[in-house]
Amino acid sequence: MVSRSTALVAWWFVVTVIVLPLVLSTTFAHGNKPHKKAASVTEATISAVTSPVSSSTASTHADHSGGDHSDHADHETKPVAGEAITGGFPTLHPLVVHFPIVLLMLVPLVQLVSLFRLRKELGLVILVLTLLGFVAAYLASTTFHAHVDVISDAAEAVLKEHDLYADWTVRGATFTLLLKLLSQFLVQTRFSRFTVPMEVLVLLVAIATAVAVGIAGHHGAELTHIYGIGPQGNFLETQ
Repeated sequence: MVSRSTALVAWWFVVTVIVLPLVLSTTFAHGNKPHKKAASVTEATISAVTSPVSSSTASTHADHSGGDHSDHADHETKPVAGEAITGGFPTLHPLVVHFPIVLLMLVPLVQLVSLFRLRKELGLVILVLTLLGFVAAYLASTTFHAHVDVISDAAEAVLKEHDLYADWTVRGATFTLLLKLLSQFLVQTRFSRFTVPMEVLVLLVAIATAVAVGIAGHHGAELTHIYGIGPQGNFLETQ
């Protein structure tokens, strides 16, 4: 009869051989499709609409610099929000993407605490957090990924960095989950002398994953708040 430890080792080997090469060779964002850039639109036009400072803003400042400033006090108040678009959210990506950011950044913190106390109990919490973070990151990179339409070269470069770190977030979450499963159900029960080194390895991979999701989130915020991609469906592909 096959022992439990032998079965776990066999399971780990199968998952490692099949899952990890698939994860490492897959580009999740955009479903392996390149970003679309319309050939009929010139680079000057694209840069004008997705540059950090829009041309309309620049012209407004120019008008104020040489014109009458008697109504300057009126501009001190905050602008009123615009009209809502019809049809609800243009993409659900912002709704989904915050889950992996929170969950995968919590994992290394809980993992660090588990090195000193409640290792078994917190280990189960870490597994749940990592699994949920992986699923959310995968869905944000595939099913709920926002596909862009016409963007400038500068915005395209930021988007490529965003997608790169999003892919590594999914890969890192996969590595963290597999290593934690191995540690929780095999190393700690059958090879306890390797528990601390294994748990430290899990911590390091979890930290790397948290860094990846943090950088991906930063680039996502850059695309939204500097280049204006996404709000009210701006520069997104229409379905």
